[in-house]
Amino acid sequence: MKLSREAVTLLRKVKRHILAEPKRIAMRVWRTDKPAYIRPYKLKVPPCGTVACIGGWVEVLSKTTKEAWDILGLADAQQAELFFDYELQRAPRQQTPAHARAVADHIDRFIEKYT
Repeated sequence: MKLSREAVTLLRKVKRHILAEPKRIAMRVWRTDKPAYIRPYKLKVPPCGTVACIGGWVEVLSKTTKEAWDILGLADAQQAELFFDYELQRAPRQQTPAHARAVADHIDRFIEKYT
């Protein structure tokens, strides 16, 4: 399924957001602003107080109450490909500039594939 212009714009916004502050991106959690939830994962709390994966940031930055896959209009296989990348979820050093860059590159490849 082809991505809409709005979906591409939102994914690029997510990319800029995580590159600006790598502590915001942790592919191990969907989205949280609760320090008690962040601590067991040994995650750092960014200045905004929220840590999320790609899907979590899609939901936050879209400012809607919809689920990320509905916001982006993704098919089931696309959801799995974008949100549940095994290597990114298992990366030992989440919330680092290198991890943020790897996630940003993943977003770029996804956009390129579906536009």
